[in-house]
Amino acid sequence: MRKRTGILFLFLGLLCGFGTAQAQGRKTVTGVVRDASGAGLSGASVAEKGTRNSVLTDESGKFNISVASNANLVVSFVGFVSKTIPASGGELNILLETGTNNLRDISRFTATDDGRTGSR
Repeated sequence: MRKRTGILFLFLGLLCGFGTAQAQGRKTVTGVVRDASGAGLSGASVAEKGTRNSVLTDESGKFNISVASNANLVVSFVGFVSKTIPASGGELNILLETGTNNLRDISRFTATDDGRTGSR
């Protein structure tokens, strides 16, 4: 019985230590994404580069994301040039510039009289 209890405590101690080590390698980054006029961009994507970890900005352009301590963020929005920045401490104020290069990604679908659809 004592041996099982000892193994159980050892296992729990290792598990708690691993969780603490994992939490120490992450940080929470907050900020706001704006356009050239200073207006917040609602629905902009803020992603941790190289992962699937991402969030969208709220109606005023604000975001909150938990990332690795050495992460880079990729910020993008349709009609604007994407930007990659280090996820530094403090609140980030990210300014996106307008651009037409990513508008080619948008397709327009049309329906014909016989129910077929196509893109232009």
